[in-house]
Amino acid sequence: MRILIYDNKGKDLNGQWLNDFVKLLDQKKIEYRILEDCNLTESENADALFVHGGDGTILFLTEFASRNHIPIRGINAGKLGFLTEFEYNEYDKALDLLLS
Repeated sequence: MRILIYDNKGKDLNGQWLNDFVKLLDQKKIEYRILEDCNLTESENADALFVHGGDGTILFLTEFASRNHIPIRGINAGKLGFLTEFEYNEYDKALDLLLS
């Protein structure tokens, strides 16, 4: 399994969510790559794209995900979270659901 991660740095000021999520992926021995804005024009192959941010962050990544046929898992770090499936403290639940 290969996972892409996009972390909205404006929402994760100290990088705590990203650090915690990467530790979880390392524990489960899951391959991952952290996406930066400059990587979004490249082609990617992955089983899922975990997006940490708000609705705007998810909308920003939809074209990239669609072009590469990668499903998005949204982790809410915004105010509303209408498009996200999981809250900030549920990233482990989101990963377990994907693995099952």
